[in-house]
Amino acid sequence: MKDEARSSWLGEAGLLLLISLLLVSAGYLVRLPIEIPLGRGVLGALTTENFHEAEGEYRWTRGRSSVVIPDPGPGLTVRIDSLVSGVRRRGQSPPLVVMEAGGETLQIRPTRGDTLSLVTATRGWWSSDLEVLFRSETFMPSEADQRALGVRVHQVRLVPEGPPIGLGRAPLRQLVTTSLGLLFLLALLRRHRCPHRRARWIGLACAFAWGLGFAFARAYAALASTPFLVSAGVVLGLDALFPSLAATLAETIQESVWAARRGLRLAGRPSLGLVVAGTLGVAATYIAHPSLEIDLGSGRETTLVNGFAGFDQADGISFRRALQGARIDLSDFGGATTWKITVTASLSGQPRPLVLARAGSQEIEASLGSAWADYELQAKSPLGWRSGLMVELPAASDSVDLRVIGCGSNEGRACLRFASSPSWWVPLSCQPPRLPLVDSPAHRFGLGRQRFSSEPQSP
Repeated sequence: MKDEARSSWLGEAGLLLLISLLLVSAGYLVRLPIEIPLGRGVLGALTTENFHEAEGEYRWTRGRSSVVIPDPGPGLTVRIDSLVSGVRRRGQSPPLVVMEAGGETLQIRPTRGDTLSLVTATRGWWSSDLEVLFRSETFMPSEADQRALGVRVHQVRLVPEGPPIGLGRAPLRQLVTTSLGLLFLLALLRRHRCPHRRARWIGLACAFAWGLGFAFARAYAALASTPFLVSAGVVLGLDALFPSLAATLAETIQESVWAARRGLRLAGRPSLGLVVAGTLGVAATYIAHPSLEIDLGSGRETTLVNGFAGFDQADGISFRRALQGARIDLSDFGGATTWKITVTASLSGQPRPLVLARAGSQEIEASLGSAWADYELQAKSPLGWRSGLMVELPAASDSVDLRVIGCGSNEGRACLRFASSPSWWVPLSCQPPRLPLVDSPAHRFGLGRQRFSSEPQSP
């Protein structure tokens, strides 16, 4: 009987190994673009080397920085599109940037929001990682900020040439790590006397998940395969060393799963209806463009704003001073549209160039004088897990007394004001197309559906 059981489990392992190899290889037949956003996300954190910390939706390079695209697949002719901004002080020429990938080189002096394109090929039998290297001239922003900054990189995109489905092969590393991880999982199920039928379906479900991951989310799947193998091996080892503890944990997990299944069966269709109704309600709320009001002095806005000093008052005006790195995080306020930001600004004294606001890859840079003037930008908000834009205040620093207050709505336009020594004010206006913002006290500012001082535009 033992020999028969062992033979049966070996047959299950062999079948799972074969299916896993086939499904991962089939996933690499799909040739979809791979996007690496360099903002505050998992891919940006795990694929960048020698970059500065993320600032909103981009990262500053150093003199030499690189982005490693994990295992796109060997033997492919691909185009690398990098969204780069060569931001410099007014009067300075754009920096020289050298982009290298797969032995190919491109030299250019990017301005603001330029796309650098380079055609190259992927290689490797064990690993097909493609390193995109950026070498650029650097500068020091100020005496207070002595970082060596190169250029801003917002996104790196790999676009395979040819049809979306074609001949290709998977790198050996992904075949080995996913297959061994599934075998470790099967061995763990055998140790806990899981029925053959259930173990088979669990293994097949995981194999299909890996195949779909490499087909439609290749970067995430390639980064997750090694941790999956290590985790499965560690759990299997701990189970062999501490069987009683592992058995208790397994029973607890199994009881939780069965309890959840019983709860779902009892809820049935009413729960599904509630989920659908909730989803439609949230979607309808975003489409309706509702308004939001935030009181900078109440403390309720602390989940959205960062880098602001405490509530203060001077000359009868209430405000909060913006410190270095000040930003307003409205990344959950809707995406897949274009926002419009209008800034009206003035400065008493000599004209002074300042970056008033930044959203996405766009920013408002102006030389402010005593006369009021309007400045506008349009920025596209991404569609993703957190859709929206991060509004930053680049002029805020310890050496600039940047203050933030609010005012009531003006012809449907809510204002946000800044004041900086010697005395300059910047109201940022917002005009949602469907719902006007409500009036607010003198120390409040209004938020449209999208972002503070933003106006959703038709895509």
